[in-house]
Amino acid sequence: MPARNPEEICSLFKQYMAEDDIEGVLSLYDPEVVFLNQAGQTRRGKQELKEELVPSAAVKARFDFNIAQVVQSGDIALMHTQWTVLGPQQISVYAIEIARRQADGSSRWLIGDPFTVGRRTAAGGCCTCHRGSAGCQRGPLVCGGYFPCAQRDTSRQFPRQTAGRF
Repeated sequence: MPARNPEEICSLFKQYMAEDDIEGVLSLYDPEVVFLNQAGQTRRGKQELKEELVPSAAVKARFDFNIAQVVQSGDIALMHTQWTVLGPQQISVYAIEIARRQADGSSRWLIGDPFTVGRRTAAGGCCTCHRGSAGCQRGPLVCGGYFPCAQRDTSRQFPRQTAGRF
């Protein structure tokens, strides 16, 4: 079943991963897919992507998501998505994804970057409240020192991180 719009890709991804349907998951990606894995390596094409996804599918990891924003221009959509992965180990990532509308009108992910935001901010901390501890309920960038998270004292104002700090 193809995704009719960028937002539907996330729902189908969640469904296919829960069903351990790796071919269904791969059908959600453009043939020219580029994916940045947790080690920061660029993986290209569906075969390399499959190598990244098979371990999560095998343990039937549960994926939950919250789409923070979708910005579209023509056939391209930029997606900001908060993912929580429940499996042997729970992780939360803030993904930046690019979807492309296909000739048949469906949408597929073209570029996936679920780890760079956390990797870039984890070294110096995600925010001034608790420096990227596991208790941040919204993920490293979303917290960012200016969005609310579970451990932050919201009665105080925290400045935005500046580009020079990264």
